[in-house]
Amino acid sequence: MDRRDTNWCLITGTTSSGKTTLCESLSGRGAMVTPEVTRLLFSSLMERGVTRERLEANDHEVRNLVLDHVLLLHERLAAASSATIFFDRGLIDQFAFFGISGIADSSRIVREATTVRYQHVFVLEPLQFVPDGIRTEDPERRRRLHDLILKYSEALGYDPILVPALAPDDRVEFVLRAMGQLRPTGSHQRVADAVDAMRRSVESLDPRSILRLGCPTSS
Repeated sequence: MDRRDTNWCLITGTTSSGKTTLCESLSGRGAMVTPEVTRLLFSSLMERGVTRERLEANDHEVRNLVLDHVLLLHERLAAASSATIFFDRGLIDQFAFFGISGIADSSRIVREATTVRYQHVFVLEPLQFVPDGIRTEDPERRRRLHDLILKYSEALGYDPILVPALAPDDRVEFVLRAMGQLRPTGSHQRVADAVDAMRRSVESLDPRSILRLGCPTSS
């Protein structure tokens, strides 16, 4: 398949690795950053009554919904492939989540994961677990997810850059040094519009469609 080479940077890692904190810090430095699709999807559905347990019980369907919206975000930003944009999770993460969930039919994620080439892949070392109502603490699962992210990054031809467990500001400096320097290019408005389109799509999902997947709400 045709591959789109980009200047995009992937910020990834297992749960409670400090991805979102790092992305927020980079945004504060003027970088263009996209939010984590999985978190937005889970938050939106849980706010409308779909329980975390029911989402986990229908992991295959949910993972494909997440992949749909990661691809939507990428397509909306296709014209900005030369821009330096940081993604809080991306296609490699979906590959790892498919793997850790034991989803046998992974042909779609294998196909899609080769359509975009990130410029840099930063894998954050795990930090102490912090509960937030969405993520769940499972030390073994966290370790496996970290290992799978590294495995699939390398399998897809990347040389992932491990970001050590440093203070937030030190992690920002580590990433910027690894890149040489931060050179914001492209349109912040284009990124904001793409994120808004993805958010609207997530918010338009009907929780009753989750019911049809055998995923009852808390009510």
